[in-house]
Amino acid sequence: MTAELELLRDDVVVRVVPVEGSLSLGRDLSNQLVLTDPQVSGHHAVVEARGNGVVVRDLSSTNGTFVDDAPVSGSAPLAHGEVLRLGDSVCLRARLIDDDVGGALVIRDEAAGTVHPIHSDRFVLGTSMDADVRLMAGPARAAVLITHADGEVWLGTEAGERPLEPGEHFEVAGTAFVIELVPEDLHTAATQQPMHQARYPYTLTVTLDGAAGSLALLEGPDGRCEWSSESRVALLFVLARQLQADRDERTLPPLAGWCHDEDVMVGVWGREGLSGAASKYSVLLHRVRKDIEQAGLDPWCVEKRRGATRLQVKTVILS
Repeated sequence: MTAELELLRDDVVVRVVPVEGSLSLGRDLSNQLVLTDPQVSGHHAVVEARGNGVVVRDLSSTNGTFVDDAPVSGSAPLAHGEVLRLGDSVCLRARLIDDDVGGALVIRDEAAGTVHPIHSDRFVLGTSMDADVRLMAGPARAAVLITHADGEVWLGTEAGERPLEPGEHFEVAGTAFVIELVPEDLHTAATQQPMHQARYPYTLTVTLDGAAGSLALLEGPDGRCEWSSESRVALLFVLARQLQADRDERTLPPLAGWCHDEDVMVGVWGREGLSGAASKYSVLLHRVRKDIEQAGLDPWCVEKRRGATRLQVKTVILS
């Protein structure tokens, strides 16, 4: 069993923290998860993974520890989906994942009764000739399924993106689908093919203090996109800096570039601007992707997973 805590801000996941053994929480810098909220004590609580469960232990905190609003006296179990609250304002949601569940991802067209194995981390549904699933009507690129190395799957559409869980039903351009996990013992040769990783042959150049002010330029074989808006340039700078740092550390490509959403928000608006930043951040990502798409480039080179965002480009130039 894998255990994680999702740090919530305005009910939006802005950071995912794994619980490996025990995880200490508090304002003191010696904690494994440092939380700067004044409601949090220096050493507030400890979360421990025990067998197939998770337990939270309050460390005589000043403002209390709560599980789904029930006060914790000593220790208490923390089940999947329950919210751990420290004081009045810091909320973390428990996520427990069964490591024994494995298999190949497929999507099923419910009306046609057809099954489509997912062999790429970018799986396109639309009316274009090169779509992985051809639709009878709608946009050429109506939706994209984005599969991450940790098994998360996100559905990206014109309206934005959201995570999909195995067994979940979704609709694209009037066609109903369901995403399924085929058990390992039912695999066929078709579902056992290796996952293809998308690559973006783009160059991103970001200048924060040039003669003309802040500027970001994304260039690819099919177009170019330029930004001078302070928030959009700051977003791309933070993501590009993380990607460059991970590459310098020789981080494996599937793991490189991921930046906690809360860290990106601080980079864009500052820590004092975090109040209400989660909703603004979603709008900012949508607008940047729209700019990229209108320039003739693939907008999903800026991708999401729970609590994190990253940029996928071939070359980064920061100045």
